[in-house]
Amino acid sequence: MAGLICTRATAALGVRAFSASATARGFGKEPDWDQRNDQETGRYMWDEASTIGYIRLAAIDDIRQLVANMYTDAAALNAQAKPFKPKPGKIRLTTAIDLANPNHEYNQKSVLLAPLSALPLKDAAAVRRFQLLAGPRWTPGAPGSGELVADGDGWFKLSEARYPAIRMNRKSASDMLERLVEAANDPKSPIPADTPLDARHLLAKQRKSGGAKRHARREALQRRPDVVGGVKGFPKEWVSAEAQDKLKA
Repeated sequence: MAGLICTRATAALGVRAFSASATARGFGKEPDWDQRNDQETGRYMWDEASTIGYIRLAAIDDIRQLVANMYTDAAALNAQAKPFKPKPGKIRLTTAIDLANPNHEYNQKSVLLAPLSALPLKDAAAVRRFQLLAGPRWTPGAPGSGELVADGDGWFKLSEARYPAIRMNRKSASDMLERLVEAANDPKSPIPADTPLDARHLLAKQRKSGGAKRHARREALQRRPDVVGGVKGFPKEWVSAEAQDKLKA
């Protein structure tokens, strides 16, 4: 009985007798959250900005500070201003960088884009050989939504991402373009200049895209390939004159 009374007394005082187990808490009602923090929070009445709102306000303040600095340093900025002078030529070599993932392998990729009119091709035969050698990297128009709209002799686009450095990929793309131009200008090339172009890869690309753009779908319908000898898209220019007469009949 004495031990029981001692245990009850120590529990009421919040003190536990010697034991190897964890310290016991005193019995009683748990205090409210407001009592534990010694302050009353109150109910949120939507009369204060949220966390995202404060972040947005901080971003606006940063922009305002930049604009204020521009007005303050306007004289110094105007003194160092230089007119923009684009580089001569229409050949463009670009590189994209993903700031969210700067270590991604495709941050080293280089893309070369050039119209055939800007390349040193000797004559019309060289232009046709270049189009044949380029294959799917040649498009009638500028790559993108208007690649099926004819623009002169067309455009050439090449992507290079095999090497770990940007300079290596740029050099590889530039060297490949030079080799293509050299092969196209070769008068002894085994590629006949009268070979018709095969644009089925462009039509397949438009079909895979779902035809979301009206002009692309219209161009694809206008360039719908014919069925020659049971083969869809076979160029009619490759068959003989007699076979062409049979097809027309």
